[in-house]
Amino acid sequence: MQMRKKIIISITSVIFLITLFLIFMSTVGLKTSKFNYLIYEKLKELNSDITLELNDVFFKISLPQKKIIIKTDRSKIGIEKNIIDIKNITVRSELYSFLNNKNIVSDININSEENSIKEVTNFLNSYELNISRFILFNQIKKGNIKFEINIIPDKSKINNVKFNVAGSINNALINILNKSELKKTKLNFSFSNNHLN
Repeated sequence: MQMRKKIIISITSVIFLITLFLIFMSTVGLKTSKFNYLIYEKLKELNSDITLELNDVFFKISLPQKKIIIKTDRSKIGIEKNIIDIKNITVRSELYSFLNNKNIVSDININSEENSIKEVTNFLNSYELNISRFILFNQIKKGNIKFEINIIPDKSKINNVKFNVAGSINNALINILNKSELKKTKLNFSFSNNHLN
């Protein structure tokens, strides 16, 4: 009877510790720098000129989604001297592929801090010059922008991605064809793979 009681207590303790560990890994996560290369590598696939400054990186497990989550906190992303502040970057990978050392990323989510429109415009033009975007953003003389980008890599082609962008512009000064100005303008935007909403 005494032995049976010890076995039950041992099994209960192990189950409790495993449950506690899984709760910790799904909510708080483990702070690590081991996965910095993965985030950097995946962003470099989008553009080889991208630079990235990472601060805190957390490793989490989502059992319901069967995914590994690598999340940064307070980062900076740039091209040349054009740098924007990022609130967080979240990289999700399939649990099965991660356990098999394949590191297949299912999606990347980038949430920005509030940045000046000029900084973001300069970054976008360094990334890829687009004349219509250049003309549009040149009409916005000042203001702040905050955005969220969701990138879904195509598993069959390395540089082919689907993306969705949503955000808001605040306190903007918009020049309308050099004839009038809209001051302290607020607006929300969203687009996906060149479809503006």
